[in-house]
Amino acid sequence: MSTEYDLDSTAVTESGHVTSDRTGNIYLASDSNSPLMPVLRMTPEGKVSQFTKVKETHADSGFTATPDGSLVSGGSDGLWRISPEGTVTQLESTHRFNHPEPIGIRPDGTVMVIDGDSVWSLKDGKAAETFTFLANRTDVRGVVATDGRTYVSNSRLDNLRVLAPGSAPKTVTVQGSLPGAGKPLSEMAIMQMAPAEDGGVYAKVQRDPQKDSGGFVYIVHIGPTGILTAMARASEQGKSCAAGQQYPALDNSCVMPWFIARSGEQLLVLGDLYDPEHTPSPALAIPALRT
Repeated sequence: MSTEYDLDSTAVTESGHVTSDRTGNIYLASDSNSPLMPVLRMTPEGKVSQFTKVKETHADSGFTATPDGSLVSGGSDGLWRISPEGTVTQLESTHRFNHPEPIGIRPDGTVMVIDGDSVWSLKDGKAAETFTFLANRTDVRGVVATDGRTYVSNSRLDNLRVLAPGSAPKTVTVQGSLPGAGKPLSEMAIMQMAPAEDGGVYAKVQRDPQKDSGGFVYIVHIGPTGILTAMARASEQGKSCAAGQQYPALDNSCVMPWFIARSGEQLLVLGDLYDPEHTPSPALAIPALRT
Protein backbone atom coordinates (compact mmCIF):
# COMPACT_ATOMS: atom_id res chain seq x y z
CA MET A 1 0.00 0.00 0.00
CA SER A 2 3.01 2.28 0.25
CA THR A 3 6.48 2.12 -1.29
CA GLU A 4 7.87 4.51 1.31
CA TYR A 5 6.35 3.25 4.56
CA ASP A 6 6.25 -0.41 5.57
CA LEU A 7 3.16 -0.95 7.69
CA ASP A 8 4.10 -4.48 8.71
CA SER A 9 7.38 -3.36 10.24
CA THR A 10 5.64 -0.40 11.90
CA ALA A 11 2.72 -2.20 13.53
CA VAL A 12 4.63 -4.75 15.59
CA THR A 13 3.29 -6.56 18.62
CA GLU A 14 5.95 -5.67 21.14
CA SER A 15 5.88 -1.89 20.81
CA GLY A 16 3.27 -0.91 18.23
CA HIS A 17 0.14 1.19 18.62
CA VAL A 18 -2.83 1.29 16.26
CA THR A 19 -6.07 3.29 16.32
CA SER A 20 -8.60 4.60 13.82
CA ASP A 21 -10.88 7.62 13.53
CA ARG A 22 -14.52 7.93 12.53
CA THR A 23 -13.71 8.57 8.87
CA GLY A 24 -11.74 5.34 8.59
CA ASN A 25 -8.17 6.64 8.78
CA ILE A 26 -5.84 4.28 10.63
CA TYR A 27 -2.90 5.57 12.68
CA LEU A 28 0.13 3.39 13.40
CA ALA A 29 3.30 3.90 15.40
CA SER A 30 6.08 1.83 16.90
CA ASP A 31 9.31 2.22 18.81
CA SER A 32 11.80 3.71 16.34
CA ASN A 33 14.89 3.33 18.56
CA SER A 34 15.18 7.10 18.54
CA PRO A 35 13.82 9.94 20.73
CA LEU A 36 11.06 10.62 18.18
CA MET A 37 8.30 8.16 17.36
CA PRO A 38 6.93 8.37 13.80
CA VAL A 39 3.14 8.16 13.49
CA LEU A 40 1.79 6.99 10.13
CA ARG A 41 -1.72 7.55 8.78
CA MET A 42 -3.42 5.27 6.28
CA THR A 43 -6.59 6.43 4.52
CA PRO A 44 -9.49 4.04 3.76
CA GLU A 45 -8.16 3.95 0.18
CA GLY A 46 -4.80 2.63 1.39
CA LYS A 47 -2.71 5.79 0.96
CA VAL A 48 -0.02 5.97 3.64
CA SER A 49 1.77 9.11 4.82
CA GLN A 50 3.58 10.31 7.92
CA PHE A 51 1.15 12.08 10.24
CA THR A 52 3.79 13.43 12.61
CA LYS A 53 6.71 12.53 14.83
CA VAL A 54 6.26 12.73 18.58
CA LYS A 55 8.58 12.34 21.54
CA GLU A 56 8.51 8.67 22.45
CA THR A 57 7.77 9.28 26.13
CA HIS A 58 4.64 11.20 25.04
CA ALA A 59 3.15 8.18 23.25
CA ASP A 60 4.76 4.95 24.45
CA SER A 61 1.47 3.81 26.02
CA GLY A 62 -0.58 4.42 22.89
CA PHE A 63 -3.01 6.94 21.46
CA THR A 64 -6.61 7.43 20.36
CA ALA A 65 -8.20 9.57 17.66
CA THR A 66 -10.48 12.54 18.39
CA PRO A 67 -13.41 13.82 16.28
CA ASP A 68 -11.46 16.94 15.19
CA GLY A 69 -8.64 14.94 13.60
CA SER A 70 -6.24 15.17 16.53
CA LEU A 71 -4.72 12.34 18.53
CA VAL A 72 -4.62 12.04 22.31
CA SER A 73 -1.50 10.14 23.31
CA GLY A 74 -0.22 8.82 26.60
CA GLY A 75 3.09 7.77 28.05
CA SER A 76 5.46 8.18 30.92
CA ASP A 77 5.26 11.96 30.45
CA GLY A 78 1.47 12.10 30.89
CA LEU A 79 -1.32 12.82 28.42
CA TRP A 80 -0.87 14.90 25.27
CA ARG A 81 -2.90 16.20 22.34
CA ILE A 82 -1.31 16.03 18.89
CA SER A 83 -2.97 18.35 16.39
CA PRO A 84 -3.30 17.51 12.65
CA GLU A 85 -0.45 19.98 12.13
CA GLY A 86 1.74 18.02 14.56
CA THR A 87 1.56 20.53 17.42
CA VAL A 88 1.84 18.80 20.81
CA THR A 89 0.27 20.21 23.98
CA GLN A 90 -0.07 18.57 27.39
CA LEU A 91 -3.56 17.89 28.75
CA GLU A 92 -4.29 19.37 32.15
CA SER A 93 -5.42 16.93 34.82
CA THR A 94 -6.29 17.04 38.50
CA HIS A 95 -4.69 13.59 38.82
CA ARG A 96 -1.09 12.63 38.18
CA PHE A 97 -1.10 9.51 36.04
CA ASN A 98 1.71 6.97 36.17
CA HIS A 99 1.58 5.56 32.65
CA PRO A 100 -1.74 6.56 31.06
CA GLU A 101 -3.16 4.85 27.98
CA PRO A 102 -6.02 6.79 26.34
CA ILE A 103 -8.53 4.31 24.88
CA GLY A 104 -11.20 6.55 23.38
CA ILE A 105 -13.24 9.73 23.47
CA ARG A 106 -16.88 9.85 24.55
CA PRO A 107 -19.31 12.00 22.50
CA ASP A 108 -19.15 14.76 25.16
CA GLY A 109 -15.36 15.00 24.80
CA THR A 110 -14.46 12.95 27.88
CA VAL A 111 -11.16 11.12 27.43
CA MET A 112 -11.19 7.58 28.84
CA VAL A 113 -7.83 6.43 30.18
CA ILE A 114 -6.38 3.17 31.50
CA ASP A 115 -3.64 3.61 34.08
CA GLY A 116 -2.42 0.37 35.62
CA ASP A 117 -5.42 -1.54 36.97
CA SER A 118 -7.75 1.48 36.90
CA VAL A 119 -9.96 3.23 34.36
CA TRP A 120 -10.25 7.00 34.52
CA SER A 121 -12.31 9.70 32.84
CA LEU A 122 -10.84 13.12 32.06
CA LYS A 123 -13.07 16.08 31.17
CA ASP A 124 -12.05 19.76 31.27
CA GLY A 125 -8.97 18.87 33.29
CA LYS A 126 -10.93 17.01 35.98
CA ALA A 127 -10.00 13.34 36.41
CA ALA A 128 -12.26 10.75 38.03
CA GLU A 129 -11.57 7.08 38.69
CA THR A 130 -14.47 5.06 37.25
CA PHE A 131 -13.40 1.45 37.80
CA THR A 132 -10.52 -0.65 39.18
CA PHE A 133 -9.80 -4.33 38.60
CA LEU A 134 -8.90 -5.89 41.95
CA ALA A 135 -5.97 -8.30 42.14
CA ASN A 136 -5.30 -7.82 38.46
CA ARG A 137 -2.43 -9.91 37.10
CA THR A 138 -2.78 -9.22 33.40
CA ASP A 139 -2.98 -6.19 31.18
CA VAL A 140 -6.17 -4.16 31.27
CA ARG A 141 -7.50 -3.48 27.77
CA GLY A 142 -10.34 -1.26 26.70
CA VAL A 143 -12.08 0.76 24.03
CA VAL A 144 -14.81 3.40 23.82
CA ALA A 145 -17.76 2.50 21.58
CA THR A 146 -19.40 5.09 19.33
CA ASP A 147 -22.26 5.68 21.79
CA GLY A 148 -19.85 6.46 24.64
CA ARG A 149 -19.93 3.10 26.42
CA THR A 150 -16.49 2.04 27.58
CA TYR A 151 -15.63 -1.66 27.45
CA VAL A 152 -12.73 -2.84 29.58
CA SER A 153 -11.32 -6.23 30.55
CA ASN A 154 -8.31 -7.61 32.37
CA SER A 155 -7.78 -9.77 29.27
CA ARG A 156 -10.46 -12.33 30.17
CA LEU A 157 -13.52 -12.66 27.96
CA ASP A 158 -15.68 -13.56 30.96
CA ASN A 159 -14.57 -10.42 32.79
CA LEU A 160 -15.70 -7.83 30.26
CA ARG A 161 -17.16 -4.73 31.92
CA VAL A 162 -19.16 -1.89 30.40
CA LEU A 163 -18.93 1.62 31.83
CA ALA A 164 -21.87 3.59 30.47
CA PRO A 165 -22.03 7.35 31.10
CA GLY A 166 -24.08 8.01 34.22
CA SER A 167 -24.40 4.32 35.15
CA ALA A 168 -22.60 1.97 37.51
CA PRO A 169 -20.11 -0.48 35.95
CA LYS A 170 -21.71 -3.75 34.79
CA THR A 171 -20.34 -7.12 33.80
CA VAL A 172 -21.17 -8.11 30.23
CA THR A 173 -22.46 -11.70 30.08
CA VAL A 174 -20.97 -12.88 26.80
CA GLN A 175 -23.13 -15.49 25.03
CA GLY A 176 -22.24 -17.43 21.91
CA SER A 177 -19.79 -19.97 20.55
CA LEU A 178 -16.45 -20.11 18.79
CA PRO A 179 -16.31 -22.84 16.12
CA GLY A 180 -13.48 -25.28 16.73
CA ALA A 181 -12.24 -23.56 19.88
CA GLY A 182 -12.46 -26.65 22.04
CA LYS A 183 -12.63 -24.37 25.07
CA PRO A 184 -15.49 -22.58 26.84
CA LEU A 185 -15.71 -18.80 26.50
CA SER A 186 -14.57 -18.46 30.11
CA GLU A 187 -11.13 -19.76 29.10
CA MET A 188 -10.65 -17.35 26.21
CA ALA A 189 -8.64 -14.15 26.48
CA ILE A 190 -9.21 -10.76 24.85
CA MET A 191 -6.05 -9.59 23.09
CA GLN A 192 -7.32 -6.51 21.21
CA MET A 193 -10.52 -4.44 20.92
CA ALA A 194 -11.99 -1.92 18.49
CA PRO A 195 -15.30 0.01 18.61
CA ALA A 196 -18.33 -1.17 16.63
CA GLU A 197 -20.98 1.06 15.08
CA ASP A 198 -23.83 -0.45 17.13
CA GLY A 199 -22.35 0.48 20.50
CA GLY A 200 -20.66 -2.88 20.90
CA VAL A 201 -17.08 -3.92 20.23
CA TYR A 202 -14.96 -6.02 17.94
CA ALA A 203 -12.38 -8.17 19.68
CA LYS A 204 -9.53 -10.52 18.91
CA VAL A 205 -9.79 -13.51 21.24
CA GLN A 206 -7.81 -16.71 21.73
CA ARG A 207 -6.97 -19.28 24.36
CA ASP A 208 -5.59 -17.66 27.47
CA PRO A 209 -1.85 -17.49 26.63
CA GLN A 210 -0.97 -17.78 30.34
CA LYS A 211 -2.69 -21.17 30.51
CA ASP A 212 -2.42 -22.54 26.99
CA SER A 213 -0.83 -21.85 23.63
CA GLY A 214 -1.56 -22.61 20.01
CA GLY A 215 -5.01 -23.18 18.58
CA PHE A 216 -7.22 -20.78 16.69
CA VAL A 217 -7.45 -17.02 17.02
CA TYR A 218 -10.83 -15.37 16.43
CA ILE A 219 -12.18 -11.99 15.44
CA VAL A 220 -15.59 -11.54 17.04
CA HIS A 221 -18.29 -8.95 17.47
CA ILE A 222 -19.81 -8.52 20.93
CA GLY A 223 -23.04 -6.54 20.95
CA PRO A 224 -24.25 -4.32 23.79
CA THR A 225 -26.35 -7.20 25.14
CA GLY A 226 -23.37 -9.58 25.15
CA ILE A 227 -24.25 -11.63 22.05
CA LEU A 228 -21.00 -12.88 20.46
CA THR A 229 -20.70 -13.44 16.71
CA ALA A 230 -17.62 -15.16 15.28
CA MET A 231 -16.53 -13.19 12.20
CA ALA A 232 -13.20 -14.81 11.31
CA ARG A 233 -10.92 -17.59 12.48
CA ALA A 234 -7.24 -18.08 11.73
CA SER A 235 -4.27 -19.84 13.23
CA GLU A 236 -1.63 -18.57 15.62
CA GLN A 237 0.98 -20.55 13.70
CA GLY A 238 -0.54 -21.18 10.28
CA LYS A 239 0.66 -20.49 6.78
CA SER A 240 0.71 -16.99 5.40
CA CYS A 241 -2.12 -16.19 3.01
CA ALA A 242 -1.40 -14.43 -0.27
CA ALA A 243 -2.13 -10.72 -0.51
CA GLY A 244 -5.11 -9.84 -2.68
CA GLN A 245 -6.73 -13.27 -2.44
CA GLN A 246 -10.03 -14.15 -0.79
CA TYR A 247 -10.34 -16.91 1.80
CA PRO A 248 -13.24 -18.39 3.78
CA ALA A 249 -13.52 -16.40 6.98
CA LEU A 250 -13.92 -19.38 9.31
CA ASP A 251 -11.95 -22.05 7.43
CA ASN A 252 -8.54 -20.98 6.15
CA SER A 253 -4.83 -21.49 6.75
CA CYS A 254 -4.02 -17.81 7.33
CA VAL A 255 -1.94 -16.47 10.19
CA MET A 256 -3.89 -14.02 12.35
CA PRO A 257 -2.09 -10.65 12.60
CA TRP A 258 -1.99 -8.75 15.89
CA PHE A 259 -3.92 -5.44 15.80
CA ILE A 260 -7.53 -4.76 14.77
CA ALA A 261 -8.93 -1.43 13.56
CA ARG A 262 -12.19 -0.39 11.89
CA SER A 263 -11.81 1.35 8.53
CA GLY A 264 -14.99 2.15 6.63
CA GLU A 265 -16.97 -0.98 5.84
CA GLN A 266 -14.19 -3.33 6.85
CA LEU A 267 -12.22 -4.41 9.86
CA LEU A 268 -8.48 -4.62 9.28
CA VAL A 269 -6.25 -7.04 11.16
CA LEU A 270 -2.60 -6.05 10.75
CA GLY A 271 0.83 -6.12 12.34
CA ASP A 272 3.14 -8.89 13.41
CA LEU A 273 5.96 -9.83 15.75
CA TYR A 274 9.16 -8.14 14.65
CA ASP A 275 11.69 -10.70 13.51
CA PRO A 276 14.33 -9.73 10.93
CA GLU A 277 14.28 -13.28 9.57
CA HIS A 278 10.51 -13.51 9.38
CA THR A 279 8.39 -12.07 6.56
CA PRO A 280 5.25 -10.58 8.13
CA SER A 281 1.90 -11.96 7.01
CA PRO A 282 -0.34 -9.73 4.91
CA ALA A 283 -3.04 -7.78 6.71
CA LEU A 284 -6.51 -9.33 6.64
CA ALA A 285 -9.65 -7.39 5.69
CA ILE A 286 -12.96 -8.63 7.15
CA PRO A 287 -16.35 -7.12 6.22
CA ALA A 288 -17.70 -5.18 9.18
CA LEU A 289 -20.84 -6.56 10.79
CA ARG A 290 -23.97 -4.89 9.42
CA THR A 291 -26.60 -4.10 12.03
